[in-house]
Amino acid sequence: MGVFYAALASLGFGVFFNLRGRKLFAAAAGGGIGWLFYTLAAAQGPMMQNFIASLSITAYAEIMARTQRAPVPVYLTPALIPLVPGGPIYQAMLHALNGETDLFLSTGLLAMSVTGAIALGVVAASSAMRLIFLRHLARPSR
Repeated sequence: MGVFYAALASLGFGVFFNLRGRKLFAAAAGGGIGWLFYTLAAAQGPMMQNFIASLSITAYAEIMARTQRAPVPVYLTPALIPLVPGGPIYQAMLHALNGETDLFLSTGLLAMSVTGAIALGVVAASSAMRLIFLRHLARPSR
C-alpha cells in the first residue's frame, strides 16, 4: 500500500510542478518504484535504504527522460519527494527549540545522513547512466 501512497504523493507534486499527460504519470510511477525499492531494502538500515531507492529512481528518471525526450528533473524531482526525511527534520527542529541539544544533534545527524544518502544515490546512478549512454553513443555503426 505504501507504493501506492508514494506514487500518489509524487503525482500530487507532479501536478504542483505543472506536469501533464504521460510525463505526470511517469513521474508518479517513479515515486512508486522508488518506494518499492525502499521497502525491499528495509533490512539494510535507513541510509542504505534511501541510497538504493534513490539509485532506482534516478535510473528510472534517466531512462524516461531519454525515451520521452524531456529533462531528467521532470521525472526525478517528484519521484524523490516521498524519500525526503521530513519527520527527522521536524523532530530535530523541535528538539532544538526545546533546548534538547543531545536529541537535536542525534536526530539532525540522522536527517542529514539520510539526505546525503539520497544525494549520493542520485549522483552515482546519474554518473553510471551517463557512462552507459555515452558508451552506447560512441559505438561505431555498421
